[in-house]
Amino acid sequence: MSQFRLIVALCATAVILLGVSGQATAGYSVADVQGGNTGPVRAMSPPPRPTPKPTPKPKPIPAPSDVRPVQSVHDCASALALLATICDNGVKSGDLQLLWKDGASKLDGYKVYRVDGGHNNVVVTTSNGLTPKYALITKPGGGYEGACYAVTAYLGNRESAHSEKYCVQSGSTASTETFSPSHVRSYVIYIDPTITDPNNYANTLSLAALISKLQGSDFGAVLPSQLLAANHSVSVSGSGYVGYQDAYYAEAIDTSQFRTGYPKGYARIKSRAGYDFNLGKLANRKIYSAILTLDVSQTMQDTAGHTRFRTDDYSCADTYSLGKDFWWSYSGALNNTSGGGHIGLKSGPVVTVDMTGTVENWAADGNQRDYGFILSNALADTNAMPAYPDLGCFTKYYNASLKVIYF
Repeated sequence: MSQFRLIVALCATAVILLGVSGQATAGYSVADVQGGNTGPVRAMSPPPRPTPKPTPKPKPIPAPSDVRPVQSVHDCASALALLATICDNGVKSGDLQLLWKDGASKLDGYKVYRVDGGHNNVVVTTSNGLTPKYALITKPGGGYEGACYAVTAYLGNRESAHSEKYCVQSGSTASTETFSPSHVRSYVIYIDPTITDPNNYANTLSLAALISKLQGSDFGAVLPSQLLAANHSVSVSGSGYVGYQDAYYAEAIDTSQFRTGYPKGYARIKSRAGYDFNLGKLANRKIYSAILTLDVSQTMQDTAGHTRFRTDDYSCADTYSLGKDFWWSYSGALNNTSGGGHIGLKSGPVVTVDMTGTVENWAADGNQRDYGFILSNALADTNAMPAYPDLGCFTKYYNASLKVIYF
């Protein structure tokens, strides 16, 4: 009871002191009183709390730019690299494939929206990050033409603004057309063999006579029949003959004439062929590819022994040049040419030659008239002498076409 009175007295004293000074300068705890410790105790203020920093607002994701369609082999390679065949197949199928640019450093992918005629719906979502900046667009029910598309970039649940829209026009997707030749002409030359005789006899041998003496050798199997009548040279329309061929002729020794030798000599045949395709509609178009296809059914080749000839499906046209005039209106040699390139000897029966660069050059200059291709053989072009007759090669081409994919 006495302890309770002491505590009440101490509390009253503290109230009086607070009332006089307006603040507590010292205080005593019960433990101090009980323990005899009546020294002053300072009041401690809690440390101030730091003001939280506001969470920074992320920078907007930049919108993609320069949305455009795929229109070249280079576009496919840059878009899909090792998978460029996917893009190539899309071009050949006439699909719309879009490319765009983007400078963002970190992304989860892109979204392609259709944005024409009140549309604002996602048609493609990619989730492969910064690359490729590419999308294959499925053809809408009404076709591509007139449809408009815009691209956004996204990271998590954040998304950029729309790019400027791209609206599909004629030429945004590829068209494919196979052209048949408008004109085909060959110019074939036969050089009579000069027959030399140790007994001072000299003469020439006609082609018909030569073939008759080489019966069973297949030497005349591929030659144009017109050449037999013309003997020395002939212009043949509608068929392509290309190459170089020679034949070795030797008469048997006529022992009844007491000759010491026998007549002998070489005959040479060479030919070029021209193919003209009317490509005027391709003026100012972008060319994706142009492939020339030749159908080979017969080729005559020498054998090393020159005792016989063989026929097969080998293609002897190993070079080509570009015509410079209306050669199909003339009947002379197909020599007015320029430029061209190397084809290489190929096996048939179907031979393809990439003419993309040449057709691309024609199309780029809308005022330039193309005069087709002149196919030839290197041996024929150099007027080769029969030092290596087994290299002779002479082909008849039965069909030709030029398949062009363009925008």
